[in-house]
Amino acid sequence: KELHIEGFVNWINQQRPEVKYLHEVTEMIAAEYMATFRSNSGVTRNNHLSNLNSVWALIKISCNLKINPWSAIPRAEARSIRKKALPLEKIQELYAAAKGFKSYPEIKSREEVNKDVQVKDFWAPAIALGYYCGLRLGDVCTLSWDEINFSHGVITLIPNKTKRSGKMQAYPIHPDFGSYIRKQWKKQHEGFVWPVIAKAYNK
Repeated sequence: KELHIEGFVNWINQQRPEVKYLHEVTEMIAAEYMATFRSNSGVTRNNHLSNLNSVWALIKISCNLKINPWSAIPRAEARSIRKKALPLEKIQELYAAAKGFKSYPEIKSREEVNKDVQVKDFWAPAIALGYYCGLRLGDVCTLSWDEINFSHGVITLIPNKTKRSGKMQAYPIHPDFGSYIRKQWKKQHEGFVWPVIAKAYNK
């Protein structure tokens, strides 16, 4: 709620600097602000609307406000497609396609060869990490060796690495995948598991 209020206040300061007090926020101004989310999904728009509506409902009496301008704004149709788990056959198709993936059509320098090998070798284990261990793409791209504990058979993501949670998150290493990652560990020992991928993702 705090983030949504800050977003609205910033918009007011930029687009409607003449508005200084809460009672000056009209239904028309609320509609103008919500129109800035027309290109967002219905879920995003409704989240903003719900939070602003609930904050105004909370402060309406104490701030002696006559109306809650957000209650007049209609909710958007979500129109979102629910995510479904892929069946094993589809995972196998993805894995097979990833194994045959070729990154660059032409390679000239040794540096490009090293990048090419790393990109080609990334997608198959990325799919396996997602399927066997439950990691999201961003976590896989930025996976580092100090997050992998072979002796305990677990991947423990660094706290505050993801926006979603500041808590430590642990994922078991599936035996079928552990042997693959162990071979790669013998070559590196430290830093990102896929440095080229991590650099590209962080950009």
